[in-house]
Amino acid sequence: MARKFVVTGGPGNGKTSVIEKLSKDFIVFPEVAREILKNKEYCLDVQYEIFVGQVKQNKESNLVDGNVFFDRGIPDSLAYFRYNQFVILEELLINSSQKNTNYEGVFVLDLIPYVKDRIRIESNEEARRIHYILHETYKYLGYQIIKVPFMSIEERVDFILDKII
Repeated sequence: MARKFVVTGGPGNGKTSVIEKLSKDFIVFPEVAREILKNKEYCLDVQYEIFVGQVKQNKESNLVDGNVFFDRGIPDSLAYFRYNQFVILEELLINSSQKNTNYEGVFVLDLIPYVKDRIRIESNEEARRIHYILHETYKYLGYQIIKVPFMSIEERVDFILDKII
């Protein structure tokens, strides 16, 4: 049976770098949005497509034994719906619940200096607001949140591994 963990935080906080390091020893599920946003402009329909992809990943992870890490979890979609003031669908709330995700822990990476790119289009202020909404969304849903301090990627990975063993 899979032990599921999420690595999350605001845009540009090193999530993908941490996930890449973890992928050397564990099964990881990459950020759904990163692939989808390569070819599409962000809007409600695209955020919904990201959500559907995250639900699919979560179902696929049920077939895995051992520790599994997600680069963003299903509640991240709920947070982005909130941030963008999209109508919150009941389907989103149901799928974001602990009962349906079975995430054992949510690692929230502390903010680091923010750099825009093709995927990260938010300003520094917007990235901070998203980070806050992500944290509050997981907290509201009752997830075990583990704050990961700003350190090197290797130190962050070691910190995470110390918490799951």
